[in-house]
Amino acid sequence: MTNNLNSELRLARRITAVGSGVLHALAALSLLGEALHCAIVLSAELPGTWGDPLFEVLLVISQLAAVGAVALAARFLRHFCVDPSPFSTAQSARLAVMATIVMGRTVLDVVLSRAFYPVGHAPLPLLCLAVETQVVLKVLALAVFIGCLAMVVRYGNALKEDSDSIV
Repeated sequence: MTNNLNSELRLARRITAVGSGVLHALAALSLLGEALHCAIVLSAELPGTWGDPLFEVLLVISQLAAVGAVALAARFLRHFCVDPSPFSTAQSARLAVMATIVMGRTVLDVVLSRAFYPVGHAPLPLLCLAVETQVVLKVLALAVFIGCLAMVVRYGNALKEDSDSIV
């Protein structure tokens, strides 16, 4: 039984190490893309809402929130690889912050889309509203899942501490 547990832990740590590397690379690429976006917007006069400074600031905040959530997910996986136990208060806190960021970004994106792209002016307004609603519901479901996972990790930490106190 112990050999099976050890091999499962080694496999999980290898896979999460790869996942952490991929997420770190995605976060870095996203930051690079956001820097390029800011450089283009600052150097060119673009028509439409691109010229609205409030829109641009909110868009950058939204994008940076997404990068922050990806970076937190990468750190969560990295700590799983290197820490003696994947269950800790810090791991639970990372997930809770990530869920909050995803939820906040979703709300910000809805505000951005309503303020700068009213549905009545969009081509095929009902289709745009249906697609946007589906995306928002998926992201909100992800945020709820991450928040619940934070509580599961927190409970796992409590179980670990309880079993450590018995031994």
